[in-house]
Amino acid sequence: MTTKIEKVIYRAHAKSTGGRDGITRTSDGLLDLKLAVPKEMGGAGGGVNPEQLFAAGYSACFIGAMKFVAGQQKIALPADTSIDATVGIGQIPAGFGIEVQLAVSIPGMERAAAQALVEQVQLAAQQRARNAINHIEWSVLVMVSLLLGLTIGVAEPLARFVKRQYQTLYTQSQELKRLALVAERTSNWVAVLDAQRRVLWANLAFLQGRGGTLAQLVGKHPGLLSGEYNDPHEMVRLREELDRGHGVRQEIHTRSGDGRDLWLDVDYQPIFDVHGMLAGFTIVASDITERVNQQLKMKSLLDALPVGVVLQAANGEVIECNVAATQMLDRKSVV
Repeated sequence: MTTKIEKVIYRAHAKSTGGRDGITRTSDGLLDLKLAVPKEMGGAGGGVNPEQLFAAGYSACFIGAMKFVAGQQKIALPADTSIDATVGIGQIPAGFGIEVQLAVSIPGMERAAAQALVEQVQLAAQQRARNAINHIEWSVLVMVSLLLGLTIGVAEPLARFVKRQYQTLYTQSQELKRLALVAERTSNWVAVLDAQRRVLWANLAFLQGRGGTLAQLVGKHPGLLSGEYNDPHEMVRLREELDRGHGVRQEIHTRSGDGRDLWLDVDYQPIFDVHGMLAGFTIVASDITERVNQQLKMKSLLDALPVGVVLQAANGEVIECNVAATQMLDRKSVV
C-alpha cells in the first residue's frame, strides 16, 4: 500500500551551480553558500560540502519527526533536544555510498524511554521508505503496462507512419538535390538570402560575377540594389517592397567583381515558413548586358539620323523615338 501526500504544505527551492566546487543558494536568498571539496576527498577545502548540509538537514528533520511521534504519545520533548549527526561517504561496489550516525540527546528523559522514542521514529521512517519504494514499483509497473500497450496499439501504426514520412522526406531530398544541381550549374546568378537579405548560399555564377568566395559573401548583403549605378529613389522603393515581404523584379546596372559594367534582370522572391512568416528570399539574376548594349547602340544610331524616327508597338504605344523626332514633335503628346 502506498501513501501519497494529499496536500503539499511547503516546497523548498534551491539552485546549485558548479557541483561540489560551486555555489548553492535558496530561492529566498537566506541560504547562499560557497561549496568546496573537503581535503579528505582531494579538494582544497575552505567551503561547505554537501555531506555537511545533509548532516544538518537530516538531524533537524529527525528532531522534527521525534516531536511528532512524541506528541502522538502525549510526551513533551525538551526544547534543548539535540542530535549530533555524522555523515560519511565512501566507495561501494556500485560507486559511492553514504552512512549516517545519529547521537541523540534528550535531557531529562530516561535512556530507555529515549531509546524507545528513537526506535519508533526509525520504524516510522522505514515504513515511509517502504511506501515510497512500493509507490515507485507500482509506477514502474504502470509505466511498463502503458509501454506494452503503446507497443501493441501504437508502435506498428507509428512504424508505418515513420516509414511513409521517411519515403516522403527521401523523395523531397532527392528533388532538392536535383534543384541544387541545376542552380549550381546554371549561368544565371542564384542566391538564397535570410529574412534580413543576407547571403546564406550562392552558386558559382553569382560568386564569379560578384567576386569572392562563398565564405566571404555569407552573412553580407548582395549589394545588387545599390543606388550607386541606379536611380536611388527607385532602389529605395524596391527595398521597401522587400521589407514588406513582397517579390520584386528589376533591370539594374552594377559592376562585376573585376570592374566590368553589367546589366542584370534581377528577380527577388520571398520564402515563407510553415507559419506564414518571412524566412528569406531567393535571387535569380540573368545577365542582359549584351541586350542592353545593343539597345544603347541602336539608340545612338537613331539619334544620329537627321530625320525623326518613332518606334511604336502593335497597340500604337510609343516604344522609342530619336532626338530629331523629339525636336519636331511635342514629346508629351507623342507619349
